[in-house]
Amino acid sequence: MNQTGQDFGYDAGMWGKQIFGEAAQGAGWPAVTTDGTPKSMLDFFHTGIGTEPGAGDAKTLRMRWGGIRKPRAYSHVQLSKDNGWMLPDIDSVGAGNNNWNYSSAEFQEWYTNNHLHFLDDGVDFWWNE
Repeated sequence: MNQTGQDFGYDAGMWGKQIFGEAAQGAGWPAVTTDGTPKSMLDFFHTGIGTEPGAGDAKTLRMRWGGIRKPRAYSHVQLSKDNGWMLPDIDSVGAGNNNWNYSSAEFQEWYTNNHLHFLDDGVDFWWNE
């Protein structure tokens, strides 16, 4: 997540078209190009880049990708305040008056639904900071 106004988006500076070539990976590894989307990169991390000659097993990167999530609103502050989803300002924990209150069932449903696309893209787990 970035702090430039997107609560449920990717930081564009972290993603982009990548080319992983044989020279960088060693003999027998095919070149792979991602299309610039987070899903393409996450697919690459999960599925690997070809097969090991003669072994028949896929060479995978065996990586899992975790998203970092702060418990604060950036682009949905007013919506969250209007719906009573914010902690009282006195409970701001020193991070500003934009901290979500996770005890609301309505908020939990909204929050979860806005994260589903990350799981569909291939984010494996969350680190809630």
